[in-house]
Amino acid sequence: MKLINKIQFNTQNRATNYSSILLYLLVMLSIGKLATYTTIGIVLFAFYLFFLILRKKTTIDKFFHTFFYLLVFSSIYVGDVFKVITIILLLLFLAIYKKTKSTERDKNFNYFEYLFLLLFTLITINSIIFPPRFKGLDVFIYFFIIPFLFIGTKYYGFTISLLKTIRVFITSCLIASVSLFLVNFYNGTLFLKTNPQFSEPIGLTHVYFGLYLTICNILFLTNNLKNTPVFNPIKDFFIIIFNTFLLLYVGARMSLIAFIIVLLFFGYKKVTLKPYHKILSLGLVIIGVIFIGYKTPRFNQGLDEFSNLYTIIKTNNKKELIKESWKNIPLRYLTYKYTFEELKSKWPLGVGMQNVRPHISNKIINDGYKYYHPINSHNQYVHFFIGMGSIGLVFFLFLIIQLGKNSNINPYIFIFFLIVMITESILVRGKGILLFTFFNLLYVNKNYWND
Repeated sequence: MKLINKIQFNTQNRATNYSSILLYLLVMLSIGKLATYTTIGIVLFAFYLFFLILRKKTTIDKFFHTFFYLLVFSSIYVGDVFKVITIILLLLFLAIYKKTKSTERDKNFNYFEYLFLLLFTLITINSIIFPPRFKGLDVFIYFFIIPFLFIGTKYYGFTISLLKTIRVFITSCLIASVSLFLVNFYNGTLFLKTNPQFSEPIGLTHVYFGLYLTICNILFLTNNLKNTPVFNPIKDFFIIIFNTFLLLYVGARMSLIAFIIVLLFFGYKKVTLKPYHKILSLGLVIIGVIFIGYKTPRFNQGLDEFSNLYTIIKTNNKKELIKESWKNIPLRYLTYKYTFEELKSKWPLGVGMQNVRPHISNKIINDGYKYYHPINSHNQYVHFFIGMGSIGLVFFLFLIIQLGKNSNINPYIFIFFLIVMITESILVRGKGILLFTFFNLLYVNKNYWND
């Protein structure tokens, strides 16, 4: 309770403070069967605040900030609560449209929101061209609602505290992590070994839980560069250690590898040594990380699968590949192989974003790989290519280049996403789209921070 109250905006109205705490608790309980009731509670509270605005007992600015930070807090929780809070904020923008003079509105904003909206438009057109039409389009809705959230925020002159946004986000992840320990302990699923199912009680796979943990760590690092700790140096350090332990515990390998690479970039910039000393130090760190990796079961399992796959490919042993096709590395190999074979004929328009997994999987299974189970492309760049053809891939790369050229972008979060997207199709899942869109737009809109 104290932690939630601390991250909320300061106010002399004690009732408002208690109401804010209640909202955060409703978000935390928005899982499973409770989600419907908690979401209704959040909506009713929004109507209540609208009523207070009409009675001039609260302000539009306070309404916005209450729900904006609540939105950030809700991002880790699965379900519709994030979408509902976003819609509440968008309705606020509509409600105050006629009450604000055109001269009071800020119309000088960047075009990144429109690039994300154009990406959503291309995906929508793609889903119309390829049947089943509109299937799965709701997953990409974050490419639509988050840009409009930032457009409205700037249009009406609202400002955002970056530090408070970071604190709220990290706090939500920390509370979720501690809650997961308690739930797993209660369910008897708290194992003394790698536990990829650890985050399932809140509806997150280990891959996306790893994204949240790593982004938290990167936010700590970037604030450290500015000599502005998120909480204080000691707390920040121990939370980074805790998050890194969780990355190892849940087996979020790609997030962990990407974090290590980002950490090397950070160390290279932070440490005041001569260039060749930096390179030597980074080399020793990399050797140490590889040595530690050899001691972890999942890392060794991956190496064994790579070794077996190499032998199978070298000897052209399809019978053995069929037997191994259910394992992680052979599974991905078959997916990549058949995807690139399809691209030879499907490169202009693709097969449809909603059809990537079934289309490629059916090809593989029909070719005799009976133990193969359907997965997506596990490479975001390839996924856009096979899903939307050359047009989709070129536009996505254009978006990436434009973001990378922006001087306000958080380079460490940006690099992290670029690395993870090599082995994961994070932008075909709601949480991946949410994190990628929100944090990139948050940083490119630096002019609208109030700290």
